[in-house]
Amino acid sequence: MMSVLKIPNWKTITPFAYYLNPLNDSITVVRKTLLKMNEDGPLRIKYIIEENKQLQDECTVMVKKDYLAQWLVGDHLKQDQFKFIFDTTKIIYDSALRDKLLGNNEIVVGSVLPKLIAYKSILSIRNIQLRKTEEARKQREKDLREGKPVVIEAKDPKKMTQEEFIALQLEQQNNPTANMSDAQKAHAHEEEELAKYGRYWIWEGYFNEKNKQKWLDTAEALKNINDHVLQDIEDFILLEGFKGTKPEKIRQLIEDDHNLRIQQAKKLMPKDGDMFEDKEKIKNRKRKFMNTIRPPDYWNFFDDAPSVDRVQHVLRYNAKPHSSYSDGRVEEIMNTIEEIGMNLQRYEEAKWNTIKKHTLEIFAHEYQEFKRKLED
Repeated sequence: MMSVLKIPNWKTITPFAYYLNPLNDSITVVRKTLLKMNEDGPLRIKYIIEENKQLQDECTVMVKKDYLAQWLVGDHLKQDQFKFIFDTTKIIYDSALRDKLLGNNEIVVGSVLPKLIAYKSILSIRNIQLRKTEEARKQREKDLREGKPVVIEAKDPKKMTQEEFIALQLEQQNNPTANMSDAQKAHAHEEEELAKYGRYWIWEGYFNEKNKQKWLDTAEALKNINDHVLQDIEDFILLEGFKGTKPEKIRQLIEDDHNLRIQQAKKLMPKDGDMFEDKEKIKNRKRKFMNTIRPPDYWNFFDDAPSVDRVQHVLRYNAKPHSSYSDGRVEEIMNTIEEIGMNLQRYEEAKWNTIKKHTLEIFAHEYQEFKRKLED
């Protein structure tokens, strides 16, 4: 029970805090009741739990909260999955589809969300692969500059001199992996890569592993897609949530939502609200200009301002990733993303529905809290 409350920084991780704070509070309640029982002594209160309804009820609540917390964040894999679905759902929440998401719209929750999760998961695999490739390239260049190190074949300890054997023992003492078995070394390597790059197969246990090659093939295909078009793919997935709405109406909905968010953010600011609004208007003009110089008409015109000054991407109503390549590569990617998204949703349907339900609950709560602040 206490293990989940030892997750580093859980109070600052929104999806974790939402479910672990109530568990922490419930443990505190039970602890206080037990301390009170001890303080009152045997003459004033019954110690037998079976006859103490208050303690029974408090323990029942605590165990239920612990069961849910263990299901959601009980190990590192679950923690990564819960954070991933939360972060991906937040993309929808932060767009003009927020009301549809909160209203549990069938298209948004049943199609857009699994496709977006599939896409972002495969994109994560692609990014890890690219990072490893780039690091290997830099290492090769470094080796060439410095001269390749000479690889000395390991000598049989039985044939070593006393000095060589002592040197080997000292090396093994300083190298924690030296005496590990192959399985232990493999596990240590996995842990090292996980800490460095993040989780490769984020949805392990939620999809048919026979489809792994499809994930890898799609990650490979995404390496041949321009960064602007990668963004367009994400927007195109989101735009499905407006199915049946005319493009001009979608444009207006997106623009109205963006302006509303600026006004709401301004209202919650203690000071400098007008300055904030003016800056946002400037960013919006820059965003509209940048949106005109994208593929397929213009390529690789990226915002080169410092990261703090770059304009935030806003959903584009006219995102058409297919039009940027005439060889059908985007169509093939989109078809595979849809297939993988549906497999995620249906392979372990009960698990998927549970994690989705508890993720959406957080955003419903967040929105109610946000509205309350606006009304205060």
